[in-house]
Amino acid sequence: MDGVKSWCFTVAAGVIFCGIVMILSPSERYRKPMQMVLALFLLTCIFSLSQISPVDFSPHTGEAEARREASSQKVTRYFLDRVTEKSETSIREAVEDYCREIGINPGPIEIYIETEEDRDGAYVPSVRIVLPEEYEPYREAFYKALSYKLGIDVRIG
Repeated sequence: MDGVKSWCFTVAAGVIFCGIVMILSPSERYRKPMQMVLALFLLTCIFSLSQISPVDFSPHTGEAEARREASSQKVTRYFLDRVTEKSETSIREAVEDYCREIGINPGPIEIYIETEEDRDGAYVPSVRIVLPEEYEPYREAFYKALSYKLGIDVRIG
């Protein structure tokens, strides 16, 4: 920062010096050559940046990157939890609707939803539905109907 302050002082002093010299120049005959000399002097003052100690403009993003990553994971986890919650409700409703369609009373149903990251980085849902034992004769029908209705592979177990 001291280098920048020194450079600003150099430029300001150069401008003041050029102004004083222009005011004190003796006649109009020397005005044009004097302006050229003073312009070169002022340019030298302005481009004296090489005397400034190098300023490091590279951002130190380690801490900011860690915070960004943490908040990104938090948001991702929040949305995955919300989607899982909504999906579980939707799957439960689909199972209950199908039970009503085939004329049986919907009983207690266990639904396990997991999201797994595939090799492309996309999240793929995995659904396993555990039905009561009285639904065993309808297992294959449940599998086909729910896979079709939900559009994903459903494991009945």
